[in-house]
Amino acid sequence: SPFFMSFKEYEKIKNLPPSKISEFFGLPAEQGVRGSQFGFDVYQITPNTNDLNHINVYKSLVAEIIQGEYKKTGGGEQILVPNRKQWSNPIKIEEIKGERFNK
Repeated sequence: SPFFMSFKEYEKIKNLPPSKISEFFGLPAEQGVRGSQFGFDVYQITPNTNDLNHINVYKSLVAEIIQGEYKKTGGGEQILVPNRKQWSNPIKIEEIKGERFNK
C-alpha cells in the first residue's frame, strides 16, 4: 500500500539497509520482511495545482509495532494524503534493493 514521506525523510532512509527502513517506518511483519528481502520502490507525487492553500496533507510519527516476537520501533514521519485526486499519478524514481539482491 502507498506510504508517503517528505523528501527530508527520504534523505534519511535512502542509504539505510532495507531492514533499517522497515524498522524506521514500523512496518508490520509481512511487509517488513518482504521489504527487507526484496527492497522498496520509491515514487514521487506532486500537487496538480500551484494553489497549495487548498491541498491538505497530515504528518504523523509512525508508532512502534509489536506482533508477538516481531518488534519495530517506528519513529519515522509519514505523510497522509486524504485527497489523491489533488496529486499527480506516482512516478517511480528509485528502487532500493533488498538484502536478497545485495549479496
